[in-house]
Amino acid sequence: MVPTAAVSSVTPKSGRKTAQAKRDKKRHKGLAEVPLQIIDKPAVPPNVDPNDLISIENMTLIGSYSWVDSAEPTILVPGSPPVWRNRPTPYTLAPDKKSFVYEDAYRMPRFPNLARMRAIDIMTKEKGIHIDWPGIDFITDRNALRKLLKWASGSSGKEFRIDLELVGERMVCLNRWEPNNQDVNHRRQPGYGHRFELESTRAAPGCGGTTGHHRISSYTFGGLKMIVSYEVDACTPTSTPSATRTAAVDSHRPSKPSAPGSSRAGASKSNKALNIVRAGYEVPQDSLIELKSSAKITWTDTYPQLYFGQIPYLYRGIHDLGKVRQIVKRERTEEALLRIDGALQANIRKLRDALRIIQTLVVEHGRHGRLTVLYEQKHDRRLEVYRRTSQASCLPPEILRRFETPEA
Repeated sequence: MVPTAAVSSVTPKSGRKTAQAKRDKKRHKGLAEVPLQIIDKPAVPPNVDPNDLISIENMTLIGSYSWVDSAEPTILVPGSPPVWRNRPTPYTLAPDKKSFVYEDAYRMPRFPNLARMRAIDIMTKEKGIHIDWPGIDFITDRNALRKLLKWASGSSGKEFRIDLELVGERMVCLNRWEPNNQDVNHRRQPGYGHRFELESTRAAPGCGGTTGHHRISSYTFGGLKMIVSYEVDACTPTSTPSATRTAAVDSHRPSKPSAPGSSRAGASKSNKALNIVRAGYEVPQDSLIELKSSAKITWTDTYPQLYFGQIPYLYRGIHDLGKVRQIVKRERTEEALLRIDGALQANIRKLRDALRIIQTLVVEHGRHGRLTVLYEQKHDRRLEVYRRTSQASCLPPEILRRFETPEA
């Protein structure tokens, strides 16, 4: 049962802009002036069996792709993660200059979800996998799940926005929104995370010149049918094959949206076709690695990255101002990390309940409703629900049609 008591309505204040809209216009761009509703943090229901754990089940790889560093938006399918080099320490890193925050939106601002959907189509056809599209509850990336989990746990510090859209009768797209899709390092204290990845890995055969590898998996999470995409930093060398396959470029230009373009779309990039090159190879799930370059790890932040992508390994580069002196390797199946999983169960249950609340709200507002959830620190850990002023969709019409339930 959906915990509807966590939702309350908001009475608009006519003619007055909210204080948060004045302080942060960018995050509120394209939203109504006042929130439509409030979602309070879900509470853990009483009398929950501690052995009744919410787990990720029936996980299936349904797509993968790597972005190519080129002027035209181009992906390799299936692509491949970079390969871990096992470099002897010490070695030195230059400070990060630029890194992608949300590469899908940087490369394809009008339809950031298009690359993952095209990769899914290609790979499921080859592997003979059938997806019951009308039966899916959520399509999302790992980032949105991590943000909502942190909010539900009551410890969220970073403010965020997630745009929502109903597709079909029940499926909700959780669409990532970032103030900047590429990060330029202007910090007084330099970062080294991106350079650590580059200096500690090599491109897989046939995947030179790529900038980011993404996998898409289907799985069940607390009774919800999910399609989740997640970036993969590296894979173990043992997963590297002796050969790779390459085929011709396939250009896919989506049809024009039925409404004005997204507010995030750039004037020139938004109309470019997505080029698809058949190259790379599929690597097994048990070879994937998450890379970190910090001496200290906040496990409540880091473990969900491993959990929602079912990443088995975490490699940390311990460094002093860029000089890597030690690599610490951990496995998600270690007893200490499994205890973290157990400690997070109450919050994982809250996340599942929050997703059900969000799904109910989106379904109530229908296919032409455009909602956004916004978290800001000053609002006592509540999620505010706003209407979006644009009717722009997250996917082109030819892809949206697959989510329709066939008529009997």
